[in-house]
Amino acid sequence: MVSVRLIVFVLFCVCIAGASESFAQSACTRTDLQAAVDAYLAAQRSGNPAALSLAAAAKYIENTTATPFDKGILKTALKIDFSRSLLDTEICETFTEVIVTDKSHPYVLGVRMKVDARKISELETLVTDADDWLFNAGNYLKYSSSEDWGVIPRHATAARH
Repeated sequence: MVSVRLIVFVLFCVCIAGASESFAQSACTRTDLQAAVDAYLAAQRSGNPAALSLAAAAKYIENTTATPFDKGILKTALKIDFSRSLLDTEICETFTEVIVTDKSHPYVLGVRMKVDARKISELETLVTDADDWLFNAGNYLKYSSSEDWGVIPRHATAARH
């Protein structure tokens, strides 16, 4: 079962990913983006947002509201059961799905990051949990982990343009 907020957030990210190359910031590589994702996951596991490499004017948005980095879900150490990411080197952005099935407080997070010059310039998190409609982290883990989020070949995306 998927939360309505998560569906909306994923659709938003798909729309952004399909935008023209004019949105691109400085050049980035898959390695740069994966390093940013790895740093985010480590910070989320430890509940330590100060561990992130942030741009000077970095923004954090949680559930569509601007939030200080040290006040949101990032401040909560989470035992992450599953995560995976989409890395878009054309626009230097990532989308990471995070699933936490901890019985004391399960979560499913959708996390979008903008990376500029190897620093996170924007981090947006959509937090879903037991208070959200049809939320079930265990079922989400079961079905999501069976999906193929492999690299989309360049020729598949070129046909859209």
